[in-house]
Amino acid sequence: MQHRAPQRRHSLRLRARPPQPSGPQTAGSGRAGDQRRPVLSIRQILVYHAGYHGIGRKAAAQRAAELLTLFRLDDKADVRAYELSGGMQRRLVLARALMHRPRLFILDEPTAGVDIELRSEIWRVVKGLNAVGTTVLLTTHYLEEAETLCDEIALLRAGQIVDRGSAASLRERYAARDISEVYERVITAEEMAS
Repeated sequence: MQHRAPQRRHSLRLRARPPQPSGPQTAGSGRAGDQRRPVLSIRQILVYHAGYHGIGRKAAAQRAAELLTLFRLDDKADVRAYELSGGMQRRLVLARALMHRPRLFILDEPTAGVDIELRSEIWRVVKGLNAVGTTVLLTTHYLEEAETLCDEIALLRAGQIVDRGSAASLRERYAARDISEVYERVITAEEMAS
């Protein structure tokens, strides 16, 4: 008999107020590899997606051009989605999620499995979004990424927040050089307490 481990699904639970009936939806959404219209070009996918958010064709074309430039996809704008590499598809997913200028952008492990170039690009985009007032909620196992990009960091263990604060305040609280060391000390303290 062969032992089969259960498949695990990762999820993110948010606590928030009930949705308000008035006003547009503000969260960006998208999944890597989730191109529902693979025969369309990148530009067509972006314009098509904008229609879901009530954005007119002219405004959608203009926004698509901005995002193609932002994600350095200009030269691939007329390439069909199914012809893209994995990294290019990841860029397309991010661009698509930003078409309607969300005020809240949720990124779950955005740099997992990407090369250094795309990782740097995602970091640049996240910093730019935050600079123009977009709230970015980022989940990551890369503590350097959290330290670099986040104003506030919540350290989780078994789905529970064990500590939170700015990178500087956490480093000071635990007399640590970086967030990785903070995390090690938090986990050690948790294990000793139990």
